Amino acid sequence: MSKSAMDADQWLFQIRAEVINSNPAFEARFNREVRVKPGASPTRVGYLGERMAANFDALLPSNMTMRRQRAKSKLMDLQALRRQDQLLNTRHTYELMLWLPHGSMPEFTEQQIDQAHSAFLELEEFADREDLRVCSMYEPVQAAARILQAEAA
Repeated sequence: MSKSAMDADQWLFQIRAEVINSNPAFEARFNREVRVKPGASPTRVGYLGERMAANFDALLPSNMTMRRQRAKSKLMDLQALRRQDQLLNTRHTYELMLWLPHGSMPEFTEQQIDQAHSAFLELEEFADREDLRVCSMYEPVQAAARILQAEAA
């Protein structure tokens, strides 16, 4: 993988570092396990704050079918969490923050970038139906800013 391409673990690590740099108290909010249904196995959520729940992933053009399914699974985890939270009326934002390749990345072909963006649009359509949000981003600082802004609201 090139230096400019991002994998899901790197993406989460860098976002977490940016958020903690701004607010060290938020460190405990990352990689939380929560039961979204009684009796079910715990689900890991990338960020679980007071006002926002977020998962993170990277839509790299390799093995797109698996990556799209994994991202959709992360959306479904947020959907289940949102349904549980409706009873408590706690969090207001449920978001999947995706790293996507962009046109100025020479290690990917135009077709690969188009496939990643097509997968993003499919995920966005699913999220819209479920009152969730999917965002595409290229820099961890963008994702960190969204988290910090949501928690400050």
